[in-house]
Amino acid sequence: MPQLLSVALLVGWGLYKRHYKLTAWFASVNAVTFVFVELLKNLTGIPRPLGASAGGFSFPSLHTASYMVFWGTLIFWIRTSNKSKWLKDAVYVLGIILILLVGYSRIYLGEHWPIDVAGGYIIGLSILFIAIKIYERLFPQTRR
Repeated sequence: MPQLLSVALLVGWGLYKRHYKLTAWFASVNAVTFVFVELLKNLTGIPRPLGASAGGFSFPSLHTASYMVFWGTLIFWIRTSNKSKWLKDAVYVLGIILILLVGYSRIYLGEHWPIDVAGGYIIGLSILFIAIKIYERLFPQTRR
């Protein structure tokens, strides 16, 4: 839930700043991730570890995939902007740390198997890579 709020806040900020193309791309990529991972969870039907407090299926980890995509798109957004170097570096470092910690936390808390987390990282990175390529083709040399 906090991540959905973060996406909503950044979409609001992007609209306020009139970055319509980038905001639509950011919102779409994050939405596609949620839908795609939920579809995969239902297709695989792999149960969560015993004692997991979350409901639903386990593979792949939505937290892991969505953190990869959320922070990856945010890093792309900020690194290609005209923001200060310290802000770009801070978002990059924070994003990488949180992406790594979420995977660890899902296993540590017993909510996912390690393969779920690995699958989430692979799916998230794949979606992110495709999304960046699509953005660069649709909007070449767009200053964000």
